[in-house]
Amino acid sequence: MAEAQLDPEIRTGLLQSFVSARRQALREVLITGQRSGELRAETDLDLLVDLAFGLIWYRLLVDHLPLHSDVAGGLADKLLSDSHHPAGCRP
Repeated sequence: MAEAQLDPEIRTGLLQSFVSARRQALREVLITGQRSGELRAETDLDLLVDLAFGLIWYRLLVDHLPLHSDVAGGLADKLLSDSHHPAGCRP
């Protein structure tokens, strides 16, 4: 990621082959949640994807705290807390 900031070819390759595919995979999971009624229709999926990957990349690049399974669970809970339909309130 650091090298991609300096080299346009690496940036293009990284974005096309690595980042874009992973962003799309997460977005598809979130779309499934919208279709099933677990996420509100108005939920900004691109923002949720940015928030998820932002935390991951920040921890990887800055190395201030580790990434572990508890982080994934906590991240999912926070991302979805304002985006889901409360129990019994699905459309």
